[in-house]
Amino acid sequence: MSVKSIFIVEDDPDILELLMHNFSAHKYKVVIEKNGEDALKTIPKILPDIIILDLMLPNMDGYEVCKKIRSNEKTSKIPIIMLTAKSQETDIIIGLELGCDDYMTKPFSVRELLARVKALLRRNNLAETTQNFTKIGEINIDRDNYEVSVGEKVISMTLSEFKILSILLDYPGKVYTREDLLNRLNENKTNIIDRNIDVHIRSLRKKLGPDGQVIQTVRGIGYKCKVNRNYQMY
Repeated sequence: MSVKSIFIVEDDPDILELLMHNFSAHKYKVVIEKNGEDALKTIPKILPDIIILDLMLPNMDGYEVCKKIRSNEKTSKIPIIMLTAKSQETDIIIGLELGCDDYMTKPFSVRELLARVKALLRRNNLAETTQNFTKIGEINIDRDNYEVSVGEKVISMTLSEFKILSILLDYPGKVYTREDLLNRLNENKTNIIDRNIDVHIRSLRKKLGPDGQVIQTVRGIGYKCKVNRNYQMY
């Protein structure tokens, strides 16, 4: 198992020593900076697994540091726990809205902070293993960019068509009733009605051309993605 790296941005020497000692004792690699400007220079170079960010920093506060981390494509997905003496609800909301993943107020429990770090790292590892790109035959789905292509040709699709195709290809062979698809789509407030599913399926098949045969009708029930020797999933 690889050693996880913790990047701590904190200017209080006592808290810094406490955090360094405890994270090191739990076999984390610890890197520190005492101000936001230096942190923003170092983080993209080392890409730590998680960041512990103090709110009250000299010159540039933690809010601004968090905002800049999230706006940098290289660092935007690194989990951030904000550590601060401010405990007002509005302060917490601002931090969360700017993109921090968790928020702890001083004084804090070191054991609780360690537990939250472990939980965030687990969650981040699961997110990294989630398939955001699926290939079946010549059909490619890029979920990060909401893009579908057949071979090298990008296919123009509505959001509802994209979601239906993505759902079917997530579990090849699984039969989805129209109600199943409606429920999955309407969770995301797309307001699709029953017979529209059939219309979207027809449109999908047409846009995918010969590769549209991967979407099969299960008579009287609904639809499924059929994977055979000619349509291998990667």
